[in-house]
Amino acid sequence: MKKKQKAKNGEGCLRYDKSRKQFTYRITYTDYYDKSLRKTFYGQSEEICKKKAEEFLKIKARNLTKNQEEMTVVDVLDNLYKKKYELNQIKESTYLRKMYTIYIYKNSNISNIPIVQLKINDIEKFLLSQKCKSNSDIDKIYSSLNTALKLAVSDGIIEKNLLDNERILKPKSDKQSKKVRGFTQEEEQQKFLEVLKNYKPIENKNYYKNQFLISLMTGMRMGEINALTLNDIDLKNKEIHISKTVTKDINSKAKLGTATKTITGQRIIPIPESLIPILKNVIDNYVPNENNLLFVNKSNGGVISTGQVNCAFKRLCEKANLEVDGQHMLRHTYATRCIEAGISAPVLKTYLGHTDISTTVNTYVDIFNKFQNEELKKFEDYMGSNFNFYY
Repeated sequence: MKKKQKAKNGEGCLRYDKSRKQFTYRITYTDYYDKSLRKTFYGQSEEICKKKAEEFLKIKARNLTKNQEEMTVVDVLDNLYKKKYELNQIKESTYLRKMYTIYIYKNSNISNIPIVQLKINDIEKFLLSQKCKSNSDIDKIYSSLNTALKLAVSDGIIEKNLLDNERILKPKSDKQSKKVRGFTQEEEQQKFLEVLKNYKPIENKNYYKNQFLISLMTGMRMGEINALTLNDIDLKNKEIHISKTVTKDINSKAKLGTATKTITGQRIIPIPESLIPILKNVIDNYVPNENNLLFVNKSNGGVISTGQVNCAFKRLCEKANLEVDGQHMLRHTYATRCIEAGISAPVLKTYLGHTDISTTVNTYVDIFNKFQNEELKKFEDYMGSNFNFYY
């Protein structure tokens, strides 16, 4: 049995603890404030004890404060997003989404592990546990982790970003990606419009028929529609000016934002002839309110949230025996009809307020391909009729 070994040349003191039935290795080190302290490590072998001590001394050699030594991914992200929010670099709705990401970290295996102690296995285990989420959520989680580790490197807390290690791979979701689609024109769209025709207003209850029609005929996001004011509708020039959207405050309550979802979301779109009488009706029935909104919540005179409209939309679709996810499908229906009508991707990008044309193409790639195949068929039929003499 090992006996207590005397420390020499600054090494620690190693011995076997009979009561614990394991080895102990005690060292003396100097902290951030030049104070001499002792630390004991335990393990089933000398090698384990000494390895723990070596890793500990590597951290101490970085001369970190106690706060830096204890800082977790949660701490770094929480501080970062709060600072960005206070400096108006992110909006309340964005801050709210960031807090959801932090909530995921708080309920994970790495929630209490200081960044200086994070190992590759810890991160691999964490990322593996996120497979149950959507690919969109996984992207946000991975990106935020990368941000936290980069900041830790920048602040001198760690030497390198562990995500740069080729062993660590971003997982793909277990969930099957849902394809974006709109109503089919001949069946689903007609079913919805038939049910919408019989959708009647109820006293003191919110009524969303006009919002549904505007979305279907312009492709506007519901938050943009519920943020429309009298000044945004130009019937003379047949234009709608989109400059803001309904968003959420820090308590998840609907509020009128000061801008659109993205910079390119601020746009001017044409008003189809079929929409003019609907907009005239909306303007004629305008109820004065604090924000000059065309659509207001009848219960409190405030803004209408997208969630409220979504519930009504789903009820209408149930009556029409249509299976849908939400009212955003009206926007996709508009885009589908535009592509079928031959409107180009660059023009559709402007109408929809997408930041990049790749978003438009990638979102509606199946519809573009179908349309192109149908157009190619017209070409083949035409050319075939002109070259029949070769057969």
